[in-house]
Amino acid sequence: MSGMDISAVLRAVVRRWYVSLVVLALTAVAATGLWKAAEPSYTASTTLVVLPSPTLLAERAAADSGESSLGNPFGTQATTVLASLLADQINTGGIALAGDAAEATLAVQANDVRPEPYFTVVATGDSPEGTTAALVAAIEQGPVILAEMQRSAGAPANQIYTAVQTRQQTPVVIDYPDRLRMVLGVVLAGILSAALLSVLVDSLIEARRARGRHRDFAITDDVPAAEAQEGDTGSHGSAVQVAGRPAGS
Repeated sequence: MSGMDISAVLRAVVRRWYVSLVVLALTAVAATGLWKAAEPSYTASTTLVVLPSPTLLAERAAADSGESSLGNPFGTQATTVLASLLADQINTGGIALAGDAAEATLAVQANDVRPEPYFTVVATGDSPEGTTAALVAAIEQGPVILAEMQRSAGAPANQIYTAVQTRQQTPVVIDYPDRLRMVLGVVLAGILSAALLSVLVDSLIEARRARGRHRDFAITDDVPAAEAQEGDTGSHGSAVQVAGRPAGS
């Protein structure tokens, strides 16, 4: 098979089409089974935004300080900085997922070009209930995590920022992320196997035919030699008989 080009492979496949037919039929059965057996994935999302807490707004109003962060160490850029920190916490497993949400995962979609005080949280799970539960966990635990960050940095308890949901959860969408990948893999493997087996069968059949032709040629070559030898023997016998015939016979 070494040195075979594409045209030679195609010729072998055409000549041994029945091999490809069997292999591709088995491939179709396997691909259909994988397509039906693929596990579904459920996805939903919502949006969180970092805002001054009601107590911070009250402190601002009392101090007539406008947009000041007062004693909060995160300063005037607190909303974008804290949004980025909270997004990192969600992305790295900072949200405790239990119960229906135990098998779900959370990921954040944020603006990579310009920092924003909001971001999208995407939940993916094995069931609609688990997906929704994961989003609820992010919505409920986000403000708690955010407050703990600020208190650890020295922010007064009445001067912190919080995270709130600004967009309702999207409907849960069902998807089969592994289905197409698995089926394509099986189909490609089936096509390759069909081609290789066709070439192998074709090579074996051609080799057998070549041995048969060689054997026929060898037999054909031996026949004239045997006939010639028989003719020589007959002529020699006749000559002996003539030589041994009595005179006058």
